[in-house]
Amino acid sequence: MLKVFIILLIILIAGCTQNQDINPSIFPEVLTVARVYDGDTFAISNGEMIRVLGIDYPDIDDYKMYKWTDMGLDETKVINCYYEGITKMENLFLNEKVILTKDPNEDDKDKYNRLLRYASVNNKDIGEWLVSNGYAVMYDPTYPLCEKCKSYQDLTNQIREKNQGCLWSS
Repeated sequence: MLKVFIILLIILIAGCTQNQDINPSIFPEVLTVARVYDGDTFAISNGEMIRVLGIDYPDIDDYKMYKWTDMGLDETKVINCYYEGITKMENLFLNEKVILTKDPNEDDKDKYNRLLRYASVNNKDIGEWLVSNGYAVMYDPTYPLCEKCKSYQDLTNQIREKNQGCLWSS
C-alpha cells in the first residue's frame, strides 16, 4: 500500500512539473498601471511597456496625423481628444490593478519591444472603453486578426455612425 501511495505521489509531482509554460491567455498577469503614455500605451509596475491590442489611439505627430484627417476628422479635434483621452485614462486607470491577457493569434511584443496585451481594469476592457468613448478605433496590422478585433470594429462603426464619443461627436 505504501508503494502504491509513493508511486501515485511521484506521478502527481511529475505531472505538476511537466508543463512549466503557463498559457497567459488562461492565466493572465495582474499588475498595476504605473504610467499612461497615451491611450494605447502604458507602463506597469514591473517596468514593462504595454501596447493595448486591437486598437489605435491618435498620434498627433504631423507625420501620423494624416490617418485621422483622412477619416474626415479635424486636426484640432484629434489633438483635443488625444489629451482628453490621456487625462481620462489617468483618472480611471493610473495606480489601479490591471489584468493583462495575451492573444494567441498575436506576437508577444511589437517592434518597439512593448508587450502586446488586452488590458482590463475594474472589469473594464481598456480597448473597448477607448473605442466606445470615441478615443480610438479598431486596429490590427496582422493576420489573422486579434480575437477582439471584430467586436472592436463593430463598436468603432457604431460610434462613428451615431456621431458619438470624443472624435466623432459634432
